[in-house]
Amino acid sequence: MASSFLPLFASAVVALFSWRTNAISVDSKPADMDLWGVSAANLTKYFDHPNATGIYHLHAPDISIAYADRRQFRDDWSLSIAVVADIPLDERAWATKEQRADRSFTGTKLTLQAPPRNSDNSSAAHISWTVCLIEYSPYFKKDVSALRRPNDDDNNSCSSILSQECIAAMEEDAIKKYTGSSPDFPCHCPSTDKLPACEGQMRWSGGCSARRHNATEINTQWLDGKYDWRFIGGDRTERGNITAYNELGSIAWPTIVLWGQSPNATTGGQGVRVNNTAKMVCMRAKNATQGSIAPATSGGRRNTVSTVTAGFVWIAIWMMLM
Repeated sequence: MASSFLPLFASAVVALFSWRTNAISVDSKPADMDLWGVSAANLTKYFDHPNATGIYHLHAPDISIAYADRRQFRDDWSLSIAVVADIPLDERAWATKEQRADRSFTGTKLTLQAPPRNSDNSSAAHISWTVCLIEYSPYFKKDVSALRRPNDDDNNSCSSILSQECIAAMEEDAIKKYTGSSPDFPCHCPSTDKLPACEGQMRWSGGCSARRHNATEINTQWLDGKYDWRFIGGDRTERGNITAYNELGSIAWPTIVLWGQSPNATTGGQGVRVNNTAKMVCMRAKNATQGSIAPATSGGRRNTVSTVTAGFVWIAIWMMLM
């Protein structure tokens, strides 16, 4: 029986697993699009009850204050990840019986949470700020095994794949390359192979995307400050395939968040980029959701938040004896 880096349910013991390194099939889309043909609306309801989650709280600038003012920080920004097993393909209204022969997949959702807005809008993002979201997409044949090796000090900090010096260099390079004077393309991706502090360390061959979000977007499109930016779907398999759940669910997702000067901001004589800040995080789903059940056996039901069945209790006991 295969055990897992990823929590199966709240009472399970996490054990090591020898991962295969060949490519796995994934579908990765912005969170307002469908995934393997399942609509964004239907996907969202499954993520209301995830199997496993992870969260990293960010010490970030208070962007409700004008950029040129004295910089202040707050701790209610966060990056989070949620993993759900056995999302059924039969949610696709257009699917034929043959098309849904592989009946389900494991899904991952990535979220950036900004501070919720107060009723008087005093915490709304100031027009002088821009937020860059920089994400690295693993190429699943080369990079994925390295992204599955957490260490005791990881805590979503990327320390299991990069040195602290390299992480700091990546953050510094993101700030250095940020050009608030370019309204169309102000955000840029740092690259480990171009930084001396990262020499000999992991290189991402799957590419990187950098997206800018201005204050208007944050204030009007991020409901309660929440921005679900990515859905990822793993291999389409029979229901209850715990290997498929492990394949996708254990991966760390490297991300850099940068808070920078808007192209429209004035600096008050302080100069461009004086208050820019960047943070690199590798989100990993390390916490089992209370009451969550591991993927059901073939033909069984999807994970729920109901009572764990006898079969899953046996799994937990077996893992504890390993």
